[in-house]
Amino acid sequence: MIRTCSSCHSRDYASSRIQWFEEVTEETNKAIQVTTKLLLEAWNLGAAKGLPTNDNPFDEYIERLWIESWLFNANSIRYAAAMNGPDWAAFKRGWYKLTRIQAEMEHILELYNRTMRG
Repeated sequence: MIRTCSSCHSRDYASSRIQWFEEVTEETNKAIQVTTKLLLEAWNLGAAKGLPTNDNPFDEYIERLWIESWLFNANSIRYAAAMNGPDWAAFKRGWYKLTRIQAEMEHILELYNRTMRG
């Protein structure tokens, strides 16, 4: 990749951007681990059907939030990191929306737990 990027940019710039991209990718992977754990919790609690019941894992609201988190938000952040688009990483489809989805998934599970307890 450094050779490819160096066709338009300096080698040092390309190296630093690739290093930053790798760091952003690691950070987004950690964020997606959180939303994946929330989805697994939803399935385990019965708040969504999904894989444990051999149901469609992509049709319930919390499942669609999970899809949006990794397919659109995390990948948009990674793309923005690769192409030096900080506005996309932060706002357009990036960290703001990814963290909002995580909070919404947590809220859904909290409401489900309250409802099931009494």
